[in-house]
Amino acid sequence: MLKMLDAIKETKQFLGENHFSSLNIKYELVENKNELSITRNDNDIIIKYGQLCSLFRGLSLIKMKENEKSYHISFHKNFDYSGLMHDCSRNGVLTIESAKQLILISALFGLNRFFLYTEDVYEIDDEPYFGYLRGRYSKKELREIANYGDSFGVEVVPCIQTLSHLSQALRWDNFSSVKETNHTLLTGKEETYIFIEKMIKACSEAFTSKNIHIGMDEAFDLGVYRYAFKNEVVDRKKELLNHLNRVTDICQKYDLSPMMWEDMFVQIMSPNMNWYEGNFQISDDIKALIPDVGLVYWDYYHSDQKEYDNKLRLTLATGKETIFAGGAISWIGYAPNITESLKISMSGLKSCFKNKIRNVMVTSWGDNGNECSIYASLPSLGLYSTMDYQGKCSNKDLSDILIAVTGDSLKMWQCLELPNKLRNELKAYENPSKPLLYQDPLSGIYDFKVKEDYSKTYKKATKTLKSMAKRSEKYSHVYKTLSSLCSLLEIKSTIGVRLRKSYQTHNLEELSCCLKDLKIAVKRLSTFESDFYNQWMKENKPQGFDVIDGRLGYLSNRLMTSIKLVDDYLNKRIDSIPELEEKIIALDSQDNDDPIINANSWAFIASVNAI
Repeated sequence: MLKMLDAIKETKQFLGENHFSSLNIKYELVENKNELSITRNDNDIIIKYGQLCSLFRGLSLIKMKENEKSYHISFHKNFDYSGLMHDCSRNGVLTIESAKQLILISALFGLNRFFLYTEDVYEIDDEPYFGYLRGRYSKKELREIANYGDSFGVEVVPCIQTLSHLSQALRWDNFSSVKETNHTLLTGKEETYIFIEKMIKACSEAFTSKNIHIGMDEAFDLGVYRYAFKNEVVDRKKELLNHLNRVTDICQKYDLSPMMWEDMFVQIMSPNMNWYEGNFQISDDIKALIPDVGLVYWDYYHSDQKEYDNKLRLTLATGKETIFAGGAISWIGYAPNITESLKISMSGLKSCFKNKIRNVMVTSWGDNGNECSIYASLPSLGLYSTMDYQGKCSNKDLSDILIAVTGDSLKMWQCLELPNKLRNELKAYENPSKPLLYQDPLSGIYDFKVKEDYSKTYKKATKTLKSMAKRSEKYSHVYKTLSSLCSLLEIKSTIGVRLRKSYQTHNLEELSCCLKDLKIAVKRLSTFESDFYNQWMKENKPQGFDVIDGRLGYLSNRLMTSIKLVDDYLNKRIDSIPELEEKIIALDSQDNDDPIINANSWAFIASVNAI
């Protein structure tokens, strides 16, 4: 573990030594854990802090106000605990250095928790298939991360799964005796609880935190196998509560305080089996069966504060600790949706203030391959930080702290949205860059929505992102990757529509132009793949990149095949291109006139055939 002075030295190096070289800074620990104040008289500064993470936020604020020679500012934290949860289970396992970087940045924002979400990517004694070939963390690596967090006042909390979301582990026959389905553990069986105890024991040995997140979300197939194949009628409420009690008992055995995602727990209590629809009450007899566990209400898509108020009150009515989790919306492909994430998070955090919630987190998931940079969540961290310490946050407030901590303004960070910003309004789930990248050039199922001006939009975005890459000192690689993506999409986004139109109208001149552009697209794809490879290896362990390699290799091969077919047709070696003779129609439930393009499953986007 770093000593405090060593941690301060490392922090100053990250922020820039030149901002502190002439200053005489004294640090004073105060009794009130939520206090932070900074007093400056010329070059003499006193930071009074109630907890270690606040000291580091103080250093960020000194940098932010470096041109002011005299001031006194004070803050009172609104949350007892706040921080980031990062997903390391969907192929992108953070390197040790990346995890430390996120912890350091969290401290500079004054946040005091960092959740490491690991479904199966952590070492368990005598379970060689758990996280096999997936880049799992050894206990030694986890201890190093946890100790580093302690040095900055950032509690590193294990975030695991003890019911569902275990498909990567349960694929192995070694776990056949403890699985209900390929996704979910078999509840009520002693072997299952022996296995879960191994999980929890491993976490207790690797982490210094006395808290643990036990998951349990989205267990939709709880009891399904037994009902379908063994004619057993499973009372899902009873089964879930019994399982939860067994797991919390194991946590207590290892002196750990558990928390869980509450969606599945509350959903089976809902008359419509839908947590987000309608208002209902949990009966007193059910409440009495809930063990001592924190309930994490997660919501990533609502902008109406009333939605949060209703669900938080329902959760608070259980009498258990209520925790709020918002989302950084970094799980929709290579580009995030920062603006909508901030808007949604603000509604959630205001509701937390209103309902006196003391414990919050922002999640950074990696759905469908962890394609987005880990740093796309930093603006959301800045928002949580500013709301925590100030109770309010304007765009200027957020931009100021982002510049102090990251060197990049809010407007610069929002440029990361450009691959998805094909219209003025951008919905939370909107991600056209992913479907337009991965769809087949000859049989693109989203071509019914493509507009001709996409090419110009992506050309402009390429230029903007390239400029941001030159301006950013620490995150140039992130902007560069997305600039390369937009450069590729300048051609790729419209090539399918152009190919089909020129072929069906027998416009051979335009078809020849398409052939040239297909060849250019292959070169630009190679550039994008190289840039993304550098980004991945800078942020994550190499395991998991094979999936990206496969996806981009698949696209490269389809582009090469398209080149061959068009060239053969133009030179009369073949009489037709059957794929281009088919009419592209609207997808099920999608409107031709609806401009929104969104899809996040590579397998669905890449082909209508079985993959």
